[in-house]
Order: sequence, then structure tokens, then C-alpha cells
Amino acid sequence: MEAFSKVVAIIVLIIVLFMAPLLYFSAQHDRVLQTYVAAHTTEFVDNVRLQGKITQEMYNDYVATLSNTNMSFQITLEHTHVTDVPVFSETDGTLTGTSKYTSSVYEGDILHQLFTRDTLTPEEQAAGDKIGEYHFRKDDYFTVILKNTDNTMSQKLQSMLGASGAGFVIYYQYGGMIRDENF
Repeated sequence: MEAFSKVVAIIVLIIVLFMAPLLYFSAQHDRVLQTYVAAHTTEFVDNVRLQGKITQEMYNDYVATLSNTNMSFQITLEHTHVTDVPVFSETDGTLTGTSKYTSSVYEGDILHQLFTRDTLTPEEQAAGDKIGEYHFRKDDYFTVILKNTDNTMSQKLQSMLGASGAGFVIYYQYGGMIRDENF
């Protein structure tokens, strides 16, 4: 019986000595992946904010860069437009101030306009918009939220050991106001 316990102890020791570094380096890989994703998402969003538009080429390059990680991601795009609406007095109709009204457009509509739309409205044509582009106005807000949809190596190892973790490890949100400084 003593020999059996020594064999079990050696097997457990080998597993621990093998799994601890493996878990550590897989967690380090997740941190490197998070940094990579953050850097390229920041570059994409800053480019959109600077130019005031998204083109098919910009979006496809961004998605291709993310696919270099061999991970799949859920990409959420959000365009928020803030409009100042005048507020008038109900008694005499004079202007008493302004109220802010916010409207948002999400990735479904943005991607539809980028990839499947084949005509422009007269207002868009007058503004110089092109098919395959999504335009923002100065002072609008643009945000990208990115989450991994498949498990990373560290998530797989943790689940193999019986630990339960978050649904996603790679998460990054970045956005800001459209500057439209592309002269």
C-alpha cells in the first residue's frame, strides 16, 4: 500500500509541476493578447475619430488584424449623435434654453451601410459621401467594444482543472468624440 501512495504522489507532483507553469504562461499569453487587441482597437477608433468616417477597407483591415490572433471576437460598434433641441416657453413661445437629445446607431446599421447599401440619399450625395463609407458628424461619439467569443488556452486549462471563470477574458472598450480633422 505504501508503494501505491508513493506512485500516486509522484503522479500528482508531475501534474502539478507541469500544470503550474502551463497555467502561468497561458495567462501571460492572454495578457499579451489583450495588449495586442487594445493597441489595434485604439488605432482603429482613433483613425475613425480623426477622419470622421469608416470605410470598408478600414473595417476589413481591422477585422483581419484581429483574425491574426486565431481567436474570434464579438465586435460592437456604436455611433452616438447628440442633438441640441431648442426648448420654448408654453405661454409666450420664447426660447427658454436647449435640451440634449441622444440617438445611437449600432453595428448592424453601420455594417449594412458599409457593405450592402448601393444608393445614397440626395443629402448624402451633396455632402460628398460615397458608397461603402459610414460618415459621422463632428462631435458625435464612436465606441468599439470587443469580447472574445471562444475560450483562450488559460480558460481551457482552468476548466480542465474544474475551475470556472468568466465567459470572456479578452475585453476592451474604447471610444471618443469625432474630431473630423482630415483636411
